[in-house]
Amino acid sequence: MGFNILNAEKLKNLDIWDMACVKGSVFFFTLFLASVLPVLLSFEWYWYLIPVLLLGARPVYHWFGKQ
Repeated sequence: MGFNILNAEKLKNLDIWDMACVKGSVFFFTLFLASVLPVLLSFEWYWYLIPVLLLGARPVYHWFGKQ
């Protein structure tokens, strides 16, 4: 049994609240890192926008582009 099959089976057990908790924990972990490592907040705004656009492009493409 490959990793993708095992991962897909586990994902079926998650509901909307589990996904919301994952998103919230990532958000607060990011805030924690920013408070512990203030150097992360010293970059210009566009250095934060670039990874958002790069990492968000694939899911947006799969959501809207592929049929």
